[in-house]
Amino acid sequence: MTETENDDLDGLAGEYVLGTLSGADRAQFEARLRIDAAAAHAVAAWSQRLQPLADAVQPAIPSASLWRRVAQEVGIPYQPAYRRWIAAALAAAILAAALFFGDMARQPSVTAIATLAPQDGTAAFTVSMREGRETLLVRAGTVDPLQNQSYELWVVPPSGAPVSLGLVNASGETERDVPRDKRPLLETGVILAVSLEPAGGSPTGAPTGPVLFTGAISTPQ
Repeated sequence: MTETENDDLDGLAGEYVLGTLSGADRAQFEARLRIDAAAAHAVAAWSQRLQPLADAVQPAIPSASLWRRVAQEVGIPYQPAYRRWIAAALAAAILAAALFFGDMARQPSVTAIATLAPQDGTAAFTVSMREGRETLLVRAGTVDPLQNQSYELWVVPPSGAPVSLGLVNASGETERDVPRDKRPLLETGVILAVSLEPAGGSPTGAPTGPVLFTGAISTPQ
């Protein structure tokens, strides 16, 4: 990751923690958090950085006179129930943040990735490996939709035949558990490949169609 990319990621993480990242940008960043260890670490760093400021602020409910003035200026009826509503909203926001970051901390981190592409280099699939190589998350990029055929993911060890890791979707994400006996094959530098197979996958246990996309396993920077 370049210095500019690091700066962009740090800025996005800061906006996310501050709550100024909204709409499609926020949804896209939250999707990235599920698979990108660097993004999750950046959010955690910003949370730790800002927590002392949050702790230093004493929570306060606006007075009835202030609420009355706000209601008059915006042209809505004054209702004392606003105070109870805003307190409940603040409590819900704090609880949601605690649950989100607690869940994120419990998720295994991404320890290896592979970008699978054809000869022209356009990313077709991105494979993220969770801690312990127990789970693969495969995100489709630019690939053709299929009818009566399937994309199948393979690990190609330095010696021996390719080993199937299962079918992958032509769009969106595919999450797969890796059998225990296949996890040692997913070492840094080993090649992953996607082949075009009949619907339902290879009938022989080996690639039968053309190998369309390949990429080596690497450690996230």
